Amino acid sequence: MDISEKIMDIFSNKLTNIFKTNPRESQVQMALDIGNFLFNSNNKFMFIEAPVGTGKSLGVLVPAILYCNKQNKSIIYATATKNLQNQIMKEEQSTLQKCNLLFEGETILAMGMSNYACLQKFYKHKKRFSPLKRDQIEHALRNARSGSRAELEQKYNLSFSDSDWKEVCLSDNHCTFYAECPGHSYRRHFKEKNLLTVTNHAQLIQSWINNKEGKNSIIPITPGVLIIDEAHIFDENFLDRIQDSCEINALIYAKRQLKNNEKIALNKILKSVKNVQQQKYGKSGRHSINSNMQNNFKIVLQGLQNLEHVDLKGSHFSDDHIEFLTNFISKLLSKKYTAWFSIENKVEFKIIPNSFFNELSTFLLDLSKNNKLIFLSGTLTVTDNPIQELKEHWKIEKFEYKRYKSPFNVAKQAYLYVPENISNSRDENNSVSSSFVSQIVKVTSDLLNKVPGGFLLLNNSLELLDSLKNNFKSFFLNRTVYAQGDGRTNEELTVKFKEDTNSLLLGSGSFYSGFSVPGPSLQGVIITTLPFPVPDDPFVRLQEEEFSSKEDNFEIIFQLMLKKLEQGFGRLIRTTSDYGVICITDSRIYTQNYATKIQEWFKKNGFTLYKTTDSLDEFIKKKHYLNSKTEKKHRKTFNVSHIDIPKISEKYVQRKR
Repeated sequence: MDISEKIMDIFSNKLTNIFKTNPRESQVQMALDIGNFLFNSNNKFMFIEAPVGTGKSLGVLVPAILYCNKQNKSIIYATATKNLQNQIMKEEQSTLQKCNLLFEGETILAMGMSNYACLQKFYKHKKRFSPLKRDQIEHALRNARSGSRAELEQKYNLSFSDSDWKEVCLSDNHCTFYAECPGHSYRRHFKEKNLLTVTNHAQLIQSWINNKEGKNSIIPITPGVLIIDEAHIFDENFLDRIQDSCEINALIYAKRQLKNNEKIALNKILKSVKNVQQQKYGKSGRHSINSNMQNNFKIVLQGLQNLEHVDLKGSHFSDDHIEFLTNFISKLLSKKYTAWFSIENKVEFKIIPNSFFNELSTFLLDLSKNNKLIFLSGTLTVTDNPIQELKEHWKIEKFEYKRYKSPFNVAKQAYLYVPENISNSRDENNSVSSSFVSQIVKVTSDLLNKVPGGFLLLNNSLELLDSLKNNFKSFFLNRTVYAQGDGRTNEELTVKFKEDTNSLLLGSGSFYSGFSVPGPSLQGVIITTLPFPVPDDPFVRLQEEEFSSKEDNFEIIFQLMLKKLEQGFGRLIRTTSDYGVICITDSRIYTQNYATKIQEWFKKNGFTLYKTTDSLDEFIKKKHYLNSKTEKKHRKTFNVSHIDIPKISEKYVQRKR
């Protein structure tokens, strides 16, 4: 039996028996194509664009495990969200074990440092907990396998607020109780050659950086197979890791050494930052360094350069500090770099070279020396020339690209409703419009009365999210309301939402992707505004300069919006029996100069656009008929004659188990 036959057997027999349904053609074809890439191709890169419902995780893991077992290699599976990591560990791992592809102890979940508890930090801050909870936490930490927050809360019934968790989670690699500390002990296993390591983008990138700097990597970077899922936001995560930064305290520390006019310039910089800090909203993200700040930085830079010729003996201010600040500010002011400041955790100025995308390419090419890389996403491209789009974005010339059709009939499973005459989301003061919020509440109320299942409301701003929280409260129309930022983690909110079949979840950001809730718990997705990126975001501007034509910078912003919008759409339909409504409360779809383009995009992706809910009742009433018809059609669709089955050789070095 060659590899192709094994893959076909796994999907048509083993997985069919597990799931009690016939396999999906797109998933089987994807597995065969990846198997062909791994075993037969000389290419090192493969881009897979597969819509929601393809079954990407199993579609890539089945051939990857077969390949690694034959070649004595391993798999690093990197995602952007914890939700997807948990799905792989809880669902896919169990399924692969039932197929005898994975065995106990061959998989490890390698999350970021802050997800694990540190015994030393707990003892340092234990007085913040009550005596009873203190004893419970100590017992859990002395017996836990990994010390992860999820393990402590789920297995040991503990509950941590985000502020409490910050006082006990790992923050560095130092711990007096290193051997006994569950977090540190568990993370040591990350470096072992596990058959499957599930991790995040950041740890993969940081491991490569550590290796280049002669430091220990967090996870292996030469496993043989690197799978990068949720690849549509990998560049953002690469940006977060390679940027150079300077804390504002480093500038404040230099203040005493500057002359009066230089101190005045520095104070103006600090005031600009403080103005953003004092805003109630709009504090997150990347903030541009405007021309006034640049001029003040030039004055500060001149003062620092003058200090290079001054004897600083007896001062706490070192030559190294001067050199660091001088180099950093010089780059910040250089046209060869893109700069901004952020204030989310601490105030920092940050820079990246304008050659960022070339550096991303260098990183990937370096990894490809000892690995095959597979990129997965439902939204890698949005243009009519995906191969050229991938070449331009990733700066890679040779790769394989496969795109698969959706297994769903969105016209029969999703009712796309975009009401007309919705007011602008912002008022004359650029605050969230109260009339806009009222209209969202009214639209939501009408939909909740027509659709029985749960609803997800996706928002682009925390200000709008808070306004909706204030309107919906904890209960709305006899439905429980869950909201991002209410003290529970996104993972906890996901679990609660899944358990409740008619609740309301208010979210943003990470809920656009990696959030999978099949069945009646999610039958409505309301996207409050088109998810355009912030137009003056320095990284967005860099993308405009890198990829757009001089005639149309807006095209890049529009493409970024479409990718995120498609991710949002993908939350609703997860199986062939799912159905529901997608609503966008944004009238720009009818009024702006891009209206025709976005409506054509809806049509291209199989959606019928409805301006009213007049047909929604009939759509919902037909659900049982549509479900049974869709399921029967789906069972008939798997036909071996529709599958392109490559000949995959079995030359291998047997993996030792």
